[in-house]
Amino acid sequence: TTAPIQFGRAPDPFGAPLKGGLDEVVIWDQVLSTEEIGLKAFVIVRGDAEGLLASYHFDENSGSIAYDSGPQDIHAQIDGANIGQSTSDIPVRWLGTMSASWTEQENWSSGIIPQTDDNLVITALGNSPIIAATDVVEINDLMINQGASLTLESGGILAINGEAINNGTFTTKRIPEANGKYSMVGSPLVNANVSDFGADVMVAYDPLVGEYTGATGTAFPGTGYFTAYFNPEPEITLMGTPSTGEINVPLISSLGPTSSYNLVANPYTAPIAYDEFVMANQLAISGAIWLRDDGGINANDSRFGDYVTVNSLGVVAAAQGSTGSVWNGNLASFQGFFVRKISSGNNLTFTPAMQVTTAGSNSDVNHFRSGGGAPIQSIKLALSNKKQYNEVIVALSDQATFDEDQHLDAAKIKGNPHFSFYSWLNGEAFAIQAVPKPDQSIMESSVPLGFDIDEPGDFQLSVVEFNNDSDEYSIFLIDHLLG
Repeated sequence: TTAPIQFGRAPDPFGAPLKGGLDEVVIWDQVLSTEEIGLKAFVIVRGDAEGLLASYHFDENSGSIAYDSGPQDIHAQIDGANIGQSTSDIPVRWLGTMSASWTEQENWSSGIIPQTDDNLVITALGNSPIIAATDVVEINDLMINQGASLTLESGGILAINGEAINNGTFTTKRIPEANGKYSMVGSPLVNANVSDFGADVMVAYDPLVGEYTGATGTAFPGTGYFTAYFNPEPEITLMGTPSTGEINVPLISSLGPTSSYNLVANPYTAPIAYDEFVMANQLAISGAIWLRDDGGINANDSRFGDYVTVNSLGVVAAAQGSTGSVWNGNLASFQGFFVRKISSGNNLTFTPAMQVTTAGSNSDVNHFRSGGGAPIQSIKLALSNKKQYNEVIVALSDQATFDEDQHLDAAKIKGNPHFSFYSWLNGEAFAIQAVPKPDQSIMESSVPLGFDIDEPGDFQLSVVEFNNDSDEYSIFLIDHLLG
């Protein structure tokens, strides 16, 4: 036929126009099979594609001409329609034509790797996508179609700033501690069950009584647990829908020194920044978090593991050498940890803005245990023998008082019943303690130190780090028992 081809209106010259939108109109020189239509439907066609007659992207911002990017320059006249409307809400679709690699741009309908503002649709076409351990993905919305699947490998990052809808299969993985060591974990999925973790031991923490209880039922995002796997090479594999949006976790406490602690967890499939998390919750919790570092050495039917303590002043390690260099300021996906509720706190809040998309920030080496350096004008001390090790930080701060300062001081959780090293304030043990800087009104500050041991032996008291940007202050260790 020599009659003009019309899109968006019936052949009758007086036919009603389409009430909708058109984008990526393509004309081929042959009839396509059902399979070919499925493969080409979501592809932005290049001008040199085999069999292409004409291709209209409608990317013009104004005017009445839709330009043909095909080989014959068959430009089209626009009549009664607005051109240049925003297409930012048009999703990018997974085609999987080349491989399962998320980072291979030919696998995507846009021809490029998805960007931060993109809405994605994972289709059942081609190879099923895999986000590898070294991949960093940040997107807006995610939809997984029926029959489609997406896998997030342990260490990979999937930061979703919008919503997630799963009509297919989403799988996320994490490598926990092995050989019976304890890990603190939580679910980044909205519909996971405790049994899905497949742990040999899994317990929850009841802040009302300050005791551990058997874990059952739904593993709600934001709730933390302890797990142990006797397998030498365990892997947690959960299937469901990624947790997205703001997550609020009720904080509970009752009378007693241990009942203000709540066991919580990162609810997202991306790491979160410690600083952002604490800032958003400064009216609900003290500024510290506690992470388990299982030493794995048995004694008297217990383990020598203990808690890593983190706050704005520094990080106190629980095992010599194993945690001194891996704290990166982030809480990995699946990571569980303790927080301490303060009197004004009712809910703990997680938001997508806390998510971190730095390469390597979700790696297994940063998961479940952490340690690190101390700030300026501080001293980090360690008490140790051949099997046991504990650290304490004492720091000088203009904001400190001689009472407990919620966002400077961090209480000591005595995770090892056989050994503990701490500072002492108002009848309570601390892992990190800040004191006022000496000045004309305060000539000196003293911090009592204490330790608990259940077996006699030789122990070494050592200075792990000493940071002082001034020669104004001198630090002395005084033995009040032996002088």
